[in-house]
Amino acid sequence: MGLVLILVYLIRVSMGASKASSALQWYYKGI
Repeated sequence: MGLVLILVYLIRVSMGASKASSALQWYYKGI
């Protein structure tokens, strides 16, 4: 169970990072 939770956590972190990077790209495009 522990490994599954770690995998889910890593997937969530990677998704959050991609969302943050895309938001930063839109922000810089706005400038």
